Formats: sequence, structure tokens, C-alpha cells
Amino acid sequence: MDKGGVQASMISITTPGIWFGSADETRRLAREINEYGAKMVSDYPGRFGLFAVLPFPNANDCLKEIEYAFDTLKADGV
Repeated sequence: MDKGGVQASMISITTPGIWFGSADETRRLAREINEYGAKMVSDYPGRFGLFAVLPFPNANDCLKEIEYAFDTLKADGV
């Protein structure tokens, strides 16, 4: 980032997402990715922000991860 002149960056998962056919694996992967991102934000204050990844396609799982991401991890968005 320094070499490229980037002061800050948002951590975000894009296409294709994290759904590969298993709801259990998707929940686990979302949590692991979000916790890793929160650690990056904590380890490098001011350098990173976190857009939490959600475990689609299950709406209830997404709502639980949104709650965890905002309340516990202090994510900037989803």
C-alpha cells in the first residue's frame, strides 16, 4: 500500500462470494474471514476498514453474522 501511495483500504469479499454449496461451511468461512479482517483493522489502525462478508443464501445466518460483525467486530459495513 505504501509503495502504491494508498493510505487506507476497505477489506471486502467480492464475486464469487463464499457460497460453495454447504451452509455450515459458508457460516464457518464468513466468521473466519470477518474475524481475520477485524484483526487486520486492529493491528493496523487507520489503514483498513472492514466490510463484513455474509453467509448467503441463508437469511437467518446473514442476520446473525450482521449482528456479530457490528456488535462484536465493529465492522464498518457489510
